[in-house]
Amino acid sequence: TSTLYMLALTMTTSANAITLQYSMPLYVALISFLVFGVKPDRRQLIALPLLMAGMALCCLGKGVGSTPLPRQGLGNALALLSGLTFSLVFVASRMKGADPLEYTYLGICLTMLLSLGLPFDENVRWGAGAASDFLKVAAMGVSLGLGYLLLALGLKTASPTTAAILENLEAVLNPVLVFLFLGVVLGGRGV
Repeated sequence: TSTLYMLALTMTTSANAITLQYSMPLYVALISFLVFGVKPDRRQLIALPLLMAGMALCCLGKGVGSTPLPRQGLGNALALLSGLTFSLVFVASRMKGADPLEYTYLGICLTMLLSLGLPFDENVRWGAGAASDFLKVAAMGVSLGLGYLLLALGLKTASPTTAAILENLEAVLNPVLVFLFLGVVLGGRGV
């Protein structure tokens, strides 16, 4: 999930990447119904179409002053795929004998293994500024780890679909924070 999301970030806007990754409540509801026979409740049936409409508005609008990226379609597809893999985290929390803390830890370890190739990436800086970049990556790792820990604890009590819908607060806050700190503006329909 994290690796797909990070790859998506290199090809599409951060607003599109996070918005499309957070398509996962739709996948959670569908998989929960198909695998466990759990139908979404009335509140979830109201929230899910609103979620889809919001995603469409965010991704169809063009950011003010932005130009389409060369591989934006592929980036959007990777972000949707990361949403599918992210949904499995929520669905797995209801499987017999599953412990969200254990599989979250395993997922983070897998991401670390996949990241071992970063030193060989031509875009990784060595020399001046490298220490600063390393600290940024370490801070990102700590924040992701803490976020996944809190998510795993929440999955022990919330239904998968409810937890997935609540998780979408990040998708709402991400474009707002990107605008505040980086000045990237969503398209008119996305606002």
